[in-house]
Amino acid sequence: MANTKKIISLLLSVIMIMSVFNIVPFTASAAEAEVAATAETDGDFEYIILEDNTAKVFKYQGKNRDVNIPATLGGYTVTEIGGYAFGFNTVAVNVTIPQTVANISSDAFSSCENLETIYIPDSVTDIGSYAFANCKNLKSVTIPDSVSYLEYGLFSACTSLKSVQLPDRVKSISNYMFYKCTSLESFTVPDSVTEIGYAAFAGCTSLTNVNIPDAVTTIDYAAFQDCNQLKSIDIPASVETIEWSSFFRCFRLASITVSSDNTVFDSRDNCNAIIETSTNKLITGCMNTVIPETVEIIGNSAFRDHKGLKEIEIPASTISIEANAFSGCTGLENISVSADNTVFDSRDNCNAIIETTSNVLKYGCTYTVIPDTVICIGVNAFHDFTNLESISIPDSVVRVDNGAFYGCIEMKSVIIPVYVTNIGRMAFGYCLPEEGKGDAKIESFTIYGYEGSEAERYATDNGFKFIKLTEKTDEATGIILDIPEDTDLTVKDITAEIVCDLPDGCNKMTAYDITLTKDGEAVQPDNTVTVKIPCANENAKVYRFEADGKMTDMNAKFKDGYMVFTTDHFSIYMLSEPKPAGVTVSGAITSYVDDSDVTVKMTGVDNNFTTEVTGKSEYSIADVPAGEYTLTVSKANHVTREYSVTVGDTDVTRDVKLSPKGDVNGDGETDIMDCSLAQRYIRELTDLDPYQIASGDVSGEGDGELDIQDVSRILRHIRELAMLY
Repeated sequence: MANTKKIISLLLSVIMIMSVFNIVPFTASAAEAEVAATAETDGDFEYIILEDNTAKVFKYQGKNRDVNIPATLGGYTVTEIGGYAFGFNTVAVNVTIPQTVANISSDAFSSCENLETIYIPDSVTDIGSYAFANCKNLKSVTIPDSVSYLEYGLFSACTSLKSVQLPDRVKSISNYMFYKCTSLESFTVPDSVTEIGYAAFAGCTSLTNVNIPDAVTTIDYAAFQDCNQLKSIDIPASVETIEWSSFFRCFRLASITVSSDNTVFDSRDNCNAIIETSTNKLITGCMNTVIPETVEIIGNSAFRDHKGLKEIEIPASTISIEANAFSGCTGLENISVSADNTVFDSRDNCNAIIETTSNVLKYGCTYTVIPDTVICIGVNAFHDFTNLESISIPDSVVRVDNGAFYGCIEMKSVIIPVYVTNIGRMAFGYCLPEEGKGDAKIESFTIYGYEGSEAERYATDNGFKFIKLTEKTDEATGIILDIPEDTDLTVKDITAEIVCDLPDGCNKMTAYDITLTKDGEAVQPDNTVTVKIPCANENAKVYRFEADGKMTDMNAKFKDGYMVFTTDHFSIYMLSEPKPAGVTVSGAITSYVDDSDVTVKMTGVDNNFTTEVTGKSEYSIADVPAGEYTLTVSKANHVTREYSVTVGDTDVTRDVKLSPKGDVNGDGETDIMDCSLAQRYIRELTDLDPYQIASGDVSGEGDGELDIQDVSRILRHIRELAMLY
């Protein structure tokens, strides 16, 4: 029996670990039910007699909001609160533990939905892992001085927790201890603590201040990950280990200082960064970092997702830049490399970091113009640049490495040159997944390329739309104009006619490089070149990139079926905007609760048409091109709904309706009828459509299922104990 209990305990711990990260409902296993069958009952409690003739609380089954756990059950002294004894309880609000209890088992109160306060006596010496995890209404806790060690995940996902007092004797803030405690604004680490564990404060999105006492020697991986309100950090002299990603995605971090007495790390020259002294490796930077001239290595994820970082200059001393160093720095406007650096460069004012000898573009930003000397776009070069809408890949590129444009959610299409012979995993068309789910594809992402090319292979293998471009008839880069021998290069109006490869009505950008030759040798004119482009339609515009990376509208004129403009640059960009189709999509809007606006968003499935409108009783969207669309309808306190719409050459009427949260039957009210219908669905007595299920899925953050926890949450709304809206 002892071995059986150990196995059961292990299984339940594994399940709870999974539930903390995915926040999924827990269903008691058959093994737990078997143990429950051996438990005795005394009033509201089930208990188990331990080998030392004391009692362990197995399950609380009462209906009281205020729970005083008795000191004895069945005549046996209560010394332990068992695993899941209050787990997933929806009744208990205030709990008092008696002075007889020495041990609170792992997961004892996990997901105790309404628990707000708990009194823990100084008789308690041991508290197990995840003991209070996912108690979403727990607001404050005091751990008595009798406890010397705190297990991992103790308060993870306690989203209302604001105040915690820990004993002065604890040595560690253990792994995941405050993971996703989103209401925790400040925290005082006891002076006795020597280690801040793995992801200990990760996801504490309200945390603005935390002290690191002088005893701390180790800050583990992801210790402060996703603390996006944390603005400053001070590293004391005692710290010997700071793992990479310790401050990952703390994008408002503006000040970093290291004690001058620290012998392992420093923040030399007031650089606002943490540098490993012996290796000259910058391991963590922030939005105000100025990389010192002595830094040799920029570490893994050193600046990752620092959205406030606007400018970075790589000094001559830097010889290595590790993975994801600048990934997701969406605010970056200027990247430069010292002219004295022998390993990296930012040639042609390209706003990128290029490895000089290999011609690999290591890191770029939203304003990067890829030089035509680059042969490879490196691993994660533009990773998580969520505001990058388009990029021109020159014909010199032959390889695009893994994750090069991963997470570029605004980049809906790409033109891949014929010379690209290798495209890595998730290089294009993927975005950050929802928590607990796999990588997601960017909806309607389109790849333009040549038949039989690597671009077509990548599109086919990854399920992206592929549009074939016209085959090239020569092997030269760009458009070649051969100037006759008797032509004077100072003469104006050298004319080039560039054939547009893009289909009618597309909304894409491409680059055309103009090369002039004479007697087989490339030459440059002393004056301007007039270029004619046969265009898709009169809505087309032509831009060029300036030296500072900004785009300038060249004010091209539409004449005789051509766009005509004059340029003294040799890289031009044509953007062809779709011609208005003249079709209108409209309909009536039905919603409830109040008269606030309903947002209707129309997104093309097979084109890049996207628009948003608002209304109260009706909506109307004009000039919609023919095609298949997703109509997304949303309003505060309602459940977002999607409709499929097909647009042809006549106006379309599509009425839309939204239900409030908890309104399973769709009558506009959340009442006992919705509870009844949901319960019938759970008991498999009736079927519901996906939107009805989504309307009833109101517990927690929504798990995509309609279950008894959702029914309980709707009941609390009806009884006005906790309103859904």
